[in-house]
This record gives sequence, C-alpha cells and structure tokens, in this order.
Amino acid sequence: MGIDFSSNHRMWSAGRGNSNVWIAEVERRLSRPVLVSLKRVQHLRGNGHPFDRLIQYLRETDFDAAAIDAPFSVPAEYLQARTHSDLLELIGKAKLIDDRTFPCGRDFVDLVVEGRTTTTKKPLRRTEEYWRDREVNVRSTLWAGPRGGAASSGLSKAPVRTSVVSPKRLELFSPPFS
Repeated sequence: MGIDFSSNHRMWSAGRGNSNVWIAEVERRLSRPVLVSLKRVQHLRGNGHPFDRLIQYLRETDFDAAAIDAPFSVPAEYLQARTHSDLLELIGKAKLIDDRTFPCGRDFVDLVVEGRTTTTKKPLRRTEEYWRDREVNVRSTLWAGPRGGAASSGLSKAPVRTSVVSPKRLELFSPPFS
C-alpha cells in the first residue's frame, strides 16, 4: 500500500474532485508487484474528513507493507536533543488554522527551527543529499517557500508537479537509508 501526499491542504477537502492525494494498493503476483487499486483519498470508505478516513483505512486494512511519499523527519541537526517521538509530539501540538488537519508549512518549519538560523536555505536530510548527489530533484523538509518540501502553506502560486503512476508498470525502490 502506498500513499502520495502531493500538494497542499486544499487537496484534502472532502468534495475535491481533482485531488492528487492518492492511495495505491499493490499485490505481489508471480514475484512482481502489481497495482490493483489506485484511488483518491476522498474515495476511501467511511464518513468524515478524508484525513480521518485515511486514519481509519490504515487502522483497519491488512497489508504487508506501507509506504508514504512524505517525510517523517527533518535533518538530524534540527532534531537537537529530541527523539523522533519528541518531534511528532511537538508537531502534534501545532496550532491548526481553518479546518486543516495538519499545520501549514511555515508553522512546521518555525516549530522545528525554533528561531535558529538555518545553515543553508534548504537543509537536507541524508537521504535527500544522497539523491541530490545523483542529480535527482529533491526538496527540503525545512523549506516552506514556493514548491516547498514541508507541507505547503497554500500561499504559493507556483504550479505543482505531480507524478503519474502507470497501472501497467509499477517500479518499487527504496533509498539506502532514511
């Protein structure tokens, strides 16, 4: 099972017909992964906000593995003495605006950086450095400007690039470290 968190908070709206938050289900057939279902988060069963339906789906679905196209951490130097659990707790206490289910990008970055000046405009985790060194376009989890790597603040007018998964061919890979 895979989840692609593309774009900003508007893509999570219940009635959003062109959302690009996708849920993919994969089965192994003849030693190969096969895409068996691809649907928008709004099409998950249940009532309530699509984010709540995703939580329900993750709790109730039996799958061998799950992958998500969203970072769960920040560059190590910004964790400071915190653990990953501490980081999740910090973000969990973030002020939410409107009907959003997660903080906007700028608030996320401000919470993590805590008033310090970043050593570079777009600090990278080791995994992003790995792929950048191989000329893959990567985004920083601590950048909330246009086309930000952290959750977009929704203020950017920059177009959002999305990846299209072909049901005919699904290639799976993972970087050597997270």
